[in-house]
Amino acid sequence: MSKSNSKNEASIRLGQRIRGLRLSRKLSQEQLGDMAELSAKYLGEVERGVGNISVERLNKIAGVLGVDLRELLDTDHQ
Repeated sequence: MSKSNSKNEASIRLGQRIRGLRLSRKLSQEQLGDMAELSAKYLGEVERGVGNISVERLNKIAGVLGVDLRELLDTDHQ
């Protein structure tokens, strides 16, 4: 697997993890975006694995979702 495919796969898994946690908390993309100070459009891109996201923004999302960053990044746990 090439490096870019690996990165894309990781981004997709991370996006799925964020989406799963968001939905389990019954939050819309707009609600999570507002609470994490991100646009719903950007959050949608991240959830689809097409948007790049900083650790700082991931940490904000984790805080809003009530998990620590390590748990958010645990893409093997769905």
